[in-house]
Amino acid sequence: MTVDIFNNVAIVGAGIAGLTLAVVLKQQNIHCTVYESCLEGPLLFSGPLTLTPNGLRVADALGLYERLRSQGSDSRHATNLSIDYKLIGRREIGNLEKYGYDALRIYRHSTIEALVQAVHDLEIPIRYGRKFSHVVSESDHGVTIAFADGEQDMFDLVVGADGLHSKVRQHLLPDVKPTYTGRIAVAALASSSAVPSTDYPLPFSVSGKAGHVILCPNGPDDPICPVATGCLFDELDREGWERLGADKDRLRSIMRQNYDQWNQLVQSAIDAADEDTLLMWPFYFISPLPTWRSKTGRIVILGDAAHALPPIGALGANLALEDAHSLGLLLGGVNQGKAQWAAGLSWWEQYRRARLEKVTSLTDELAKKRQQGSESSQLAAQLNTEDAWVFELDVARDIGQFFRSAHKYGIST
Repeated sequence: MTVDIFNNVAIVGAGIAGLTLAVVLKQQNIHCTVYESCLEGPLLFSGPLTLTPNGLRVADALGLYERLRSQGSDSRHATNLSIDYKLIGRREIGNLEKYGYDALRIYRHSTIEALVQAVHDLEIPIRYGRKFSHVVSESDHGVTIAFADGEQDMFDLVVGADGLHSKVRQHLLPDVKPTYTGRIAVAALASSSAVPSTDYPLPFSVSGKAGHVILCPNGPDDPICPVATGCLFDELDREGWERLGADKDRLRSIMRQNYDQWNQLVQSAIDAADEDTLLMWPFYFISPLPTWRSKTGRIVILGDAAHALPPIGALGANLALEDAHSLGLLLGGVNQGKAQWAAGLSWWEQYRRARLEKVTSLTDELAKKRQQGSESSQLAAQLNTEDAWVFELDVARDIGQFFRSAHKYGIST
């Protein structure tokens, strides 16, 4: 029986999923190269995110947990207040005693910087300014891809981790386009000292008839407080979004919509927002895809390229970490003869799809609660109980169980 060996992997995209996969592959003694279309340079403020225990378990397995933790702050709850400062709900997002980790509040750009440093420390090549163009040829033994500059290279496997508008996904599924939700978010940095104190320490969100505002410093002692709000907005083309993102006056005007309907706390945060740091992002999602892989199994997509979700519930970045860790461990096991690639890839896709289906349902429930602007304590407690399955996932354990079953049922090599 032919044994699939992966010695040369191309990772398209240097985001959270792509960089994490690179670290996993290095641990599995698999050579890879990361290709990033953007030029190398300092990362700008790109908004906060929350890494929950399931994502931090991956980071810990890769030796990245303490590196990330040094850039963020531990947290256990996502708190939501009404405009009259009453507690609407608190959703548990981490718990050291229950799950082995508290959640980690951290800026997205800090997460990327930590991952880039880890990749450099491991001497994994990142080729910046290399834009994936198209697939030249593909067989059961490898893939040849072309870049925008005309250069071509052949790999045992190509992994598309190139985000929402993935060019690799476009090769697999040319008719699939991201769906716009009709909403954008606008965010900026403000001084935490400008935000009036309440009975609840930052970070938290505020909900009312005017919408939803998030005040989310890394922790209660962070002098900087990102403030973000969302609103309905007609869809633009890519150039239109870029022009809007560069128009600071327009972004400030959008952030100040419904200003009079907010309480003093939100108004103070909006007033203190630093115009130079204003940014926006439109909310898109990807409908469930028929496949995440090519027919030969030599092209695979993951992260937002496979399943972009609206940024609700602190789920997207953690899914990307899970995707990358599980795929990397699978490739390592295949190289060690623990499973056949075709069977392993089929299992991996089903494993991740089942996870995504449950996470999508949770995201939908959280979105409904946000739109309602209210949440009973009874419903909050129910959601906390149901959320345990999110945080308890252990990718290494699940992959190990698959390899044992592959041996048992004769699908190992």
